[in-house]
Amino acid sequence: MQSKCVTLVHPAPNPNVRNVALALYEADLLCSVVSTIAYLSKGKLSRFLKMLPHVIRNSIENQLSRRTWSLPVEVSIVTHSSKEIMRLIFLLIGLDKVTAIKNRLLIDWVSCDLDKYVAQKHLANIN
Repeated sequence: MQSKCVTLVHPAPNPNVRNVALALYEADLLCSVVSTIAYLSKGKLSRFLKMLPHVIRNSIENQLSRRTWSLPVEVSIVTHSSKEIMRLIFLLIGLDKVTAIKNRLLIDWVSCDLDKYVAQKHLANIN
């Protein structure tokens, strides 16, 4: 019998999505996660952020801490983050307030980009 393998795809890991991932892992079904950002509090990015001024670091860490995956190391976490990072920077420097571009439009842009990435890179070998 062939084992089941689920790849969970979600742009930003909110608590519900993290719980789904954990439940899939505990059921021995989760193979990988694809997301725009996977922040690891002890990773390289975290060490880099510690070098930034406190005011900037807190704002960035607040955003990233909401995108933390707490999964066992055997679960592959694949990120496609360039557009999400650009969206976060856009919001952090306040460009949404001086342009007609609203956050909802940016979220759609990021989500569509992740969908295209998954379709091109992760669905190629599915029968």
